[in-house]
Amino acid sequence: MITKKDSISYQPANRLEEKYFTQNSIFFDIETTGFSAVRNDLYLIGCGYRDDKDFHIVQFFAENPKEQSAVLSEFFSLLSRFDTILSFNGLGFDIPFLKAKCSQLELSDPFPDFTYIDIFKSVSKYKKVLGLPNYKQKTLEAFLNISRDDEKSGGDLIPVYEDYKKSPSDAALSLLLLHNHDDVLGMLPLIQLMAYDEFFCGNYHITGAAPHAYTDVDGRPARELLIQGTAAHPFPSQLSIRKDDLFLRLANDQFALSVPLYEGSLKYFYPDYKNYYYLPVEDVAIHKSVAVYVEKEYRTQAKASTCYTKKEGTFLPQYRELFSPAFFQKYKEKTSYFSYDPDAFSCDGKAQSSYTAHLLSHFLA
Repeated sequence: MITKKDSISYQPANRLEEKYFTQNSIFFDIETTGFSAVRNDLYLIGCGYRDDKDFHIVQFFAENPKEQSAVLSEFFSLLSRFDTILSFNGLGFDIPFLKAKCSQLELSDPFPDFTYIDIFKSVSKYKKVLGLPNYKQKTLEAFLNISRDDEKSGGDLIPVYEDYKKSPSDAALSLLLLHNHDDVLGMLPLIQLMAYDEFFCGNYHITGAAPHAYTDVDGRPARELLIQGTAAHPFPSQLSIRKDDLFLRLANDQFALSVPLYEGSLKYFYPDYKNYYYLPVEDVAIHKSVAVYVEKEYRTQAKASTCYTKKEGTFLPQYRELFSPAFFQKYKEKTSYFSYDPDAFSCDGKAQSSYTAHLLSHFLA
């Protein structure tokens, strides 16, 4: 077994790194000859951790399959010094593989006692927001403009390792170690991506929510509600996202969310339509206790689709019934609306917060 160590000067680059990558945390990444712990071999584990001045990378390399137990034992010994594991898809692949390999090699499983932070799982929740072609580590590094010396994938290196077992060489060893080294080192800046998770989980401050007049693409005057605020952590990349008629812009540590204001007449549908008559001339429904005074030729038994009253005003969309009463343009339409009072809304911090969270969740739906 070969153990390789490397250290570089390190101080947390921002508050996100301070929060997630403490001196009690460790990164790790494994290299294998396939996806099955039963049929394939583990040949390399790379770890990254920090102290008060340096970032340390330690790699445990199995020169042949017989050294898998030794690699695991050395890794578990290092792991015992920490309480939090950071990884990139570690919960999806690395840890299940190592658990199965421990069972195969009759080694104790050390993993139940840790707190886990999986950057891949956190970021992949925002696929609809980030819009990347895939969420592999190298793709995310490119999204963050992170360069690396290694240009190989894990799959590319399987035949390199197979050749190394038959005929060890410094060139092959360097290539195998470099890929894993850069994977571990690349996890550190990927912590920046947690800013999106922090934001969509509500870690922001609203600084304003007011109507804004603008001219639409057809040159017509229109109005929107513009919600602006400050995120707790800067976004690593500027994003502009559209969902239905909503528009969200993220830049630096600022966000702006624009919501179209609907101005006109909307319908409120009564739930107990059997107790109503529909008046075709007036295009509204009224309760039977009142409708008895309307001549029969001017009324019909209401259906669920015609059992409504109308309201004129200014409205905001909602994608589930957050505020009531809920108004609709059409019967059984998914999007409903609630009446918007700019003075009341601008003064009601709770309403602003719940509505902003509601809209942000819609971007992820």
